[in-house]
Amino acid sequence: MRKFSFYRTARAQKGELCTYDKYMETANSPELLRLCNDIAAEEDHDKRSELKKRLPVITWQAFFEGRRVASEAYPSGLFMLDIDHVEEPGKLYAEKIAGHLQELGIVYVGITASRKGLRIVARCLPTLSTIEDCQQWLSSNLKVDFDGVCKDWARCSFLVHDSYTLYMDAKAIWQEDPAEGTLYAVGKNPAQVNADFEKALPATPSAQGAPEESIDQREGLFGGPKDYKGVPYEEIAREWLEYTGGEPQEGERNARLFKLATRLRYITDFNEGTMLRVMPSYGLPQSEMQQLIRSACQMARASDMPHDLREVLDRIDKRIKLKVNEDEDDFTLPPIITSTEKIPSLPPIFRQWWEVAPEDFKKPVTLCQLPILGALGSRL
Repeated sequence: MRKFSFYRTARAQKGELCTYDKYMETANSPELLRLCNDIAAEEDHDKRSELKKRLPVITWQAFFEGRRVASEAYPSGLFMLDIDHVEEPGKLYAEKIAGHLQELGIVYVGITASRKGLRIVARCLPTLSTIEDCQQWLSSNLKVDFDGVCKDWARCSFLVHDSYTLYMDAKAIWQEDPAEGTLYAVGKNPAQVNADFEKALPATPSAQGAPEESIDQREGLFGGPKDYKGVPYEEIAREWLEYTGGEPQEGERNARLFKLATRLRYITDFNEGTMLRVMPSYGLPQSEMQQLIRSACQMARASDMPHDLREVLDRIDKRIKLKVNEDEDDFTLPPIITSTEKIPSLPPIFRQWWEVAPEDFKKPVTLCQLPILGALGSRL
């Protein structure tokens, strides 16, 4: 079983075993999504670097009992390949990587926090002796350039929100044993590393949280909120389509759905699972809907909500208020039922007014005396 470490931040001194449950709990937190969005939106390099320091990190390539240094690494049998300065990471993944996942031993592909790069995690090859050799082999097969600084066992990877994940084979990551001959720890041979793992770490039964099957292409991201300020997402999607010309016609389906996705991301916190659940597909296969939604979420976002989405939300809000007003107009007060029509015995001053007042005004005149007498009696 593979082992690698999780740290609250890159500066944290003490790490812990990164289980599947730990990974998914952290990767799906709303706080992490907001932080990732802030990093992607920040244009100043120094400020963006400061924000990144708040991200949690994992060491895909190794587990560490104590200090996170290469000499104390227990290799996981995985290695990282970072591709930087990519304007459209989703497009690069679709064109050069998606079709070669199995043959190249790739177990994870995700967009980086800046949304300008890709991080690939793959199985180490027994025939290669270093991380750098594995990286060069993978990059040559994918025909991409890569960042060469990830060749240290202690190199950590920023853990970004789960919606940034393009592909993940959880079974290969958490349930597989490293292939024999792929453990290149400094000063340790493979047999010793395996023995050290079993001695140092607690037993990790299936209850640890590893899934029974691979998680691939965002499976399981279908929870979360179902409405925006009380209005179901499905209703907002239908209203937006109606506002922008009605249901998509032949030849415009993909373009209209893509634009709808760029709108819904503003009110779903960029949760691709929620968007996939609530958006109409009009016959588009789920895999294409996933790619369409992911591409929409990767686009640069404006600081303000798009005008057409705001107009749609205003229309829905006005319709709700009008319905409430109509319901209030239809409401009639129930008749007032008193226990008796007989007037109770009155104090002398009240009875004097009662006797001189016209018949229709006896009760109102009597009641009008209450504040006067109250003021006189309290001297206020």
